[in-house]
Amino acid sequence: MATTPSTRALCEATCVVDRAIASWRARDGAIDDAQRRASRACETLVAPFVEARATGEDASRDASEAQRAVKALEKHHARLRALADARVKLAQATYDAVDDHITRLDKDLATFERERGSAHRAGERTKFDLALAGEHGFEALTNAPSASPGSALASPGNPNEPRYCVCRSVSDGKMIGCDNDDCAIEWFHFACVGLNPNAEVKGKWICPPCRRKKR
Repeated sequence: MATTPSTRALCEATCVVDRAIASWRARDGAIDDAQRRASRACETLVAPFVEARATGEDASRDASEAQRAVKALEKHHARLRALADARVKLAQATYDAVDDHITRLDKDLATFERERGSAHRAGERTKFDLALAGEHGFEALTNAPSASPGSALASPGNPNEPRYCVCRSVSDGKMIGCDNDDCAIEWFHFACVGLNPNAEVKGKWICPPCRRKKR
């Protein structure tokens, strides 16, 4: 199924958000491991002094050994504090990245809804034109200015984007293909051929121009 620039932008923004969250989880897990190692090191340093205190052997502990333990504890404490700060910064950076892309998603969704609304309004006009085509011939319909609902869908900024359907406009993101191998057009907007885009088309579907040729 063909996609519009809006749907592509939605997919890209969603992928960026997913990657940002996955990166945050991986880096947060690494920080968590480092914090656990530092905490265990602190416990190992303190354990002999706690045990000595419990057994009344405080006086037997060498003063220099105690000083070394205190310095090591201070070093590990500084490491734990730095890791905690890094975790806060990482969380904030991830939040900012996700918030930025959610804002982009909101804008792209608004654009997508506007495109869908334009397609619906153009489709209502096309249904009327198709009814006239049964009396005046499909060739008259395809050449008539009123049979160009896709002009509302075409993007002036993308003149090289492929054109489809009898309206010769760009894809609206959901198209139906003609099952006639010799069809000159191949792909059609649902609205342009009077079909409900949410309805299931069973079996082979032949477009109106090809049906007229087979008569």
